[in-house]
Amino acid sequence: MTLFFQVAKGIELANEIFLIVAASIYYHEDNYEAALKILHNAESLELRAFTLQCLLAMNRPDLARKQLKLLQDIEDDSTLTQLAQAWLNLSQGGPGVQDAHYSIMELSERLGALGPGPAAVGAAAAASRGMWEEAEQMLSEAQVRAPQQPDLLLGLAVTAAHSGKAPEVFNRYIAQLLDSHPDHPFTKEHNAKTNEFKRLAAQYQPSVPS
Repeated sequence: MTLFFQVAKGIELANEIFLIVAASIYYHEDNYEAALKILHNAESLELRAFTLQCLLAMNRPDLARKQLKLLQDIEDDSTLTQLAQAWLNLSQGGPGVQDAHYSIMELSERLGALGPGPAAVGAAAAASRGMWEEAEQMLSEAQVRAPQQPDLLLGLAVTAAHSGKAPEVFNRYIAQLLDSHPDHPFTKEHNAKTNEFKRLAAQYQPSVPS
């Protein structure tokens, strides 16, 4: 029985965990439209936040802004609503980056340790403002609790490159990411580019006379 059939027949509509898992499958396959169909009748805070995340991935900040308003109407001061607002602000760039940075710092002060997701958002905001050491610190603290989380590894590689660390540090994080997460978008893109380079290089290798 397909996911769409179960949702269309209303079989699992009351099961929020099912909807999140089903939408996550499509989201991680970059099939955002399918994920949105799963989340179409979402009313809870968690499902609406996921809807906002899908819309940002589709580069639809206009629709994401409407979802944020719905989130604020449900619970304006919830952690998830504030995190969703930080996602939206960061995606908009400009003054929104500073707002996203402040939002994550407020969450950090209130909650203490940040999970990988909020830490990655906060680090991206800090990095966008040229605050590379702060970005690295946020990522490193989160990595203690999630050593192999791919977005943290990628973020740490970027901060290492921008903060003057030895090339070996950058290479170590990238190697961890490539080895531990073969299905991550960065890994797939990296491998595709590497194979393409090898193919092109082979075309220009000097032929050795027999």
